Amino acid sequence: MTFLIKRFSLCCSIILLLFIYSCSGSKKTSSAKNTKNKENNGFASEKERLEFDFYFYNGVKEKALDNIQEATKNFRKCVEISPSNATANYEFGLCLFKLGEIKNAEIFAKQAAKIDPENEWYQMFYAQALAASKKFKEASKVFENLYKKNPDNLENIENWITTLIYIPDYKAVLNVYDILEKKIGLNEGIVRQKIRIYNAQNLFNKSENEVKRLIATEPLNVNYHILLGDLYLENNMDDKALLTFKQCIALESNNPYPHLALADYYRKNKNSSEYYAETKKAFASDELDADTKIKIIAPFYNLSKDNKEQKDFVHELLDLFIQTNPKEARAYAIKGDFLLQEEKLEEAREQYKLALNIDKNKYSVWNQLMLIDSQLNDNSELDKDSKQAIELFPNEPAPYLLNGIANYQLKNYKQTISILIKGIDFVVQNNAMLAQFNANLGDAYQNEKQFSRSDSCYEKALQINPNDTYVLNNYAYFLSLRNTNLDKAEAMSKKSNELAKANSSYLDTYAWILYAQKKYSDAKIWMEKALAVDGNKSPVLLEHYGDILYQLDMKDLSMEYWLKAKSAGPGASEFLDKKIQEKRLIE
Repeated sequence: MTFLIKRFSLCCSIILLLFIYSCSGSKKTSSAKNTKNKENNGFASEKERLEFDFYFYNGVKEKALDNIQEATKNFRKCVEISPSNATANYEFGLCLFKLGEIKNAEIFAKQAAKIDPENEWYQMFYAQALAASKKFKEASKVFENLYKKNPDNLENIENWITTLIYIPDYKAVLNVYDILEKKIGLNEGIVRQKIRIYNAQNLFNKSENEVKRLIATEPLNVNYHILLGDLYLENNMDDKALLTFKQCIALESNNPYPHLALADYYRKNKNSSEYYAETKKAFASDELDADTKIKIIAPFYNLSKDNKEQKDFVHELLDLFIQTNPKEARAYAIKGDFLLQEEKLEEAREQYKLALNIDKNKYSVWNQLMLIDSQLNDNSELDKDSKQAIELFPNEPAPYLLNGIANYQLKNYKQTISILIKGIDFVVQNNAMLAQFNANLGDAYQNEKQFSRSDSCYEKALQINPNDTYVLNNYAYFLSLRNTNLDKAEAMSKKSNELAKANSSYLDTYAWILYAQKKYSDAKIWMEKALAVDGNKSPVLLEHYGDILYQLDMKDLSMEYWLKAKSAGPGASEFLDKKIQEKRLIE
C-alpha cells in the first residue's frame, strides 16, 4: 500500500486506499451472511462501513503528514471495527513499528499476512517485524516463501540471506548465495560475503577458491588479485601475500591500491621504511581517493604527537595530499589540525584559511580559525573572522561570543554589548556558554558605566557556576573600584583565591579590596604575594603597591614603585605621571 501512496497525490491515494480497505473483508461463513457482506462491502452495516471509512481516511491523512501517533489511534479504531480486515491490520502494525512497539507490531503484521497470504507487502512486513524481534529463523522462512512466489525479486533474496546470517545458518546462506549468483553472475560482492562466511568457519581453502574463481572471470583485474593477497595476509601466509602484491604492481605500476596493499604487508611485518615508501607512492597518485587518504592519515594524529619520524612522515603525506588534491578543502584543514597540535598557530591558521577559500561552509574549520585568533590575541582578525562566521552560521552562538570578546579587547564596548545580546538567544542547553556570555556582558556594561546591568549579568553567571573564578574576581574588583558592597567583594575575591592558587591578578584584587576598606597593612601583605607571583613585571600591581605604601606613610618607597610601574610599560592608571610629578597620591 505504501507503493501507492508514494506515486499518487494525497487525495487520490486516500480515495483509492479507502476503496481497497473497504472491500477487503472477512471470509463468508453462511449464505445469509454472505449476501449481507456483499451488500455492505464486508461490514455488518452501512453505518459500520462509514465509521470504518472515517477513521481510515483520517489515519491515512495523519500518516501522510507524519503524525504517526494520531494515525495509530485511527487505525486502531479500524481494527476494532473490522478485526479481520487485512489492510487495517497492516497499516496499524506499520504505525506501531514506527513507534518502536515491535512486539505489538509483529502481532498485527502476522494477522495481515494470515488474512491475505498472497499479498507480498504484508508478507514482507511480517518478515521484517519478526527480524526486528530477533526471530530470524521464522523471518527467513517468510522470505524464503516470498522468493519462491517471486524468484525475480532480488530484495527478497538479500533479506533471506541476512536473516540466515543472523541465525546463523552458514550452509543455508551459501546455498542462497549460489541462487543469487545464478541470477546475477559471479561478482566481487558475493565473493566477499562468501569469504566472511568461510572465514567464520576457518575454511581458508574455500575462501581461496572463491577468489580464484573471481580472478578467472577477469585475470587482469588488479582489485581481484589484491583481494587474494589480503586473504593470504589475514591468514599469516606472508610470502604468498608479498608475491601477490608485487604481481599486482607489475600488472599496474601506477595504480595506487597495490602500493597500499604492499604497505599493509610491510606495516604488519614492522618494516617502517618500506611501509612509508609504499604509502607515499600511493599518495602521489591522484587516483587515490580523498576519503582513503584521510582514513590513512587520521590515526597519526595521536600516534605522531611524540614521534618525530612519524610526524615527518605524516607531513609528507599531507603535502602529497594537497599536491594531488589541490581543490580538496579537507586536505588543508587536516594539515591545519596537525600544525595546531604542534602549537604552530600561525601556520595552522594559514591552512584553515586555505581550506575556507575552497569551502567556506565548514563550521568546524571556522571554529578552529577563531580559536587560533583568540590564542594569538589577534583581536582584529578575530573580529573579522567571527563576523564572517556569523553571516554564514547565524544560529551558532560561539561566533557571537568570540566577536564580543574581540570587540571588548578592542575597547568597542557598545559593539560588544550589541553582539552578545544578539548571540545569547542562540545558546541552547549549554550553561557553560551561557555563563560566558553573561560574564562578558558584565565586563562590557561595567566599562559603559551601566553598573546595575553589569551586576545583574555577573549574578546570572554565578548562578550557573558559583565557582567561576574569572567572574568572582572581576565582579569583586569592579565593586571595589566603585567602593560599593565591599564586604561582598571581599568574600568573592577571597573565594577566587582559594579556588585558584597563586594567581597574581586575583591576589591583586583581594589586596585592592582591603585597600578600599582602609586595611592598608593587610593590603600590603596580599600585594606582596601578588608581586612575588608576578615577578615585579605588572605596571598595575607595581602602581597599586606604591599607593598602599603611600597610605602607610612610606612615601619614598611608594615613589620608587611608581617609577618602577612607569618603567614596566603601558597599563598603569591615567594618574601615574601626575603622582610621580607631584610626589603624592592622586585618586
